[in-house]
Amino acid sequence: MTDKYALTGVSMLLALAACGGGGGGGGGGSGGAGVPTVPSFSSNPTNEATIVSSTASFRSVVTGTPTPTLQWQISTNGGVSFADIPSATTSDYTAPAALVGDSGTQFRVVATNGLGAAISNIATLTVVQSIAVPETGQTTCYAGGAVVNCAGTGQDGDLKAGVAWPNPRFAVGTGAEADCVTDNLTGLMWLRSPSVTQVNWATALSNSNSLNICGYSDWRLPNRKEMRSLANAGSVNNAATLNSSGFSNVRSGSYWTSSNNGTSARVLVMNDRFVFSNTKTSTNYYWPARGDAPAAVAALAETGESSCYDATGGVISCAGAGQDAEIRAGVALPSQRFAIGTGAEAGCVTDPLTGLMWVQAPSTTASNWDTALSYANNLVFCGYSDWRLPNMNELESISNSDAGAGYLNARGFSNIQAGYYWSSTAWLLAGSNDTAMAFLFNGYEISDFKSVSYYVLPVRAGQ
Repeated sequence: MTDKYALTGVSMLLALAACGGGGGGGGGGSGGAGVPTVPSFSSNPTNEATIVSSTASFRSVVTGTPTPTLQWQISTNGGVSFADIPSATTSDYTAPAALVGDSGTQFRVVATNGLGAAISNIATLTVVQSIAVPETGQTTCYAGGAVVNCAGTGQDGDLKAGVAWPNPRFAVGTGAEADCVTDNLTGLMWLRSPSVTQVNWATALSNSNSLNICGYSDWRLPNRKEMRSLANAGSVNNAATLNSSGFSNVRSGSYWTSSNNGTSARVLVMNDRFVFSNTKTSTNYYWPARGDAPAAVAALAETGESSCYDATGGVISCAGAGQDAEIRAGVALPSQRFAIGTGAEAGCVTDPLTGLMWVQAPSTTASNWDTALSYANNLVFCGYSDWRLPNMNELESISNSDAGAGYLNARGFSNIQAGYYWSSTAWLLAGSNDTAMAFLFNGYEISDFKSVSYYVLPVRAGQ
């Protein structure tokens, strides 16, 4: 009897759909006329991390016909029970400004239509005070290509600004995790022996997202921040350094990231230790990663990338793409990205994500590297005299994949140029140390001779 009536109900819904009837409520996925289908999540909300006083956004994509109605729910008791969140009935939900005590709060969304209901995976919110920018790994200083005493130079190898790396930096797994290595600095887990086959970008994404190893199936192609976290600015041969730190088969060439901007995607040039881009049809190495560790010694932030693209540069839905903009790995960027100083600190901005203070309107005059170092190290401004030329990790901390300089100028800075900015980090290459690293605020990095002129953005008050 039950089966008979169930079949009759489905038949009635089919008839209604054929006549254009049986409409649904306000959901977050496909629906409307068509064969009735029960709700199903093609993209579940994921764990999110944010800093104190900032919001956190959770996203879902649901399908079903009629269009499912949605209801977000919250649990403050470890998932024992969930309560409806008033007015949270769309595919995305933004949690209000967070307090430390909100860490551990869980969220899910329930999708319902006439055929049934589906409940998404549970996503957990982590709230941290801030994140620490790590040291670059550089410990020596240079002048004219020769090693010099670091004292008073203001170079990266002198100041070593940032949180120190744990010792050991990498931990080789045991038991089920024997084929993997955990980075004790960022909390990320990496394959111990990445593939030595070069593939195009789409293949790198697919192979990484479908990987199941070391007891985990949540592997991904790392974004540009995650991939560049393996760069050691104190190493002449980055691949060899990694291969002597628990890994094997690391190559000196370029490695794909999940960060992209149309027809090209970002790569880490392993031995050059900088991020650039290659066309998606070119072939490079790939190195899957997993994990989300907002409480790590130096947790990584999101890149700011917000769109997904196909191989021809067309914008596509992020659901199931495995791209940076879908996964959004890392601590969420603060809802108020920068705080503009007042009083004696007028003319400066502070980044609540890292605690670093920056000159709000830097000079638009470019200079060579030695002049940039001298200017930044002798600056007295906003009541402080401990300014310096930022290292590469510090410059990278305020970059944004989507907007670059425009992102900064729209959020408290002014006069930020679209060109490269000097860092205090020398570029080490066997036989040539009269070069330094420069940074573009969309995440691109280059090395160049110190005699070349680039812009200067002083920083202070790092870890």
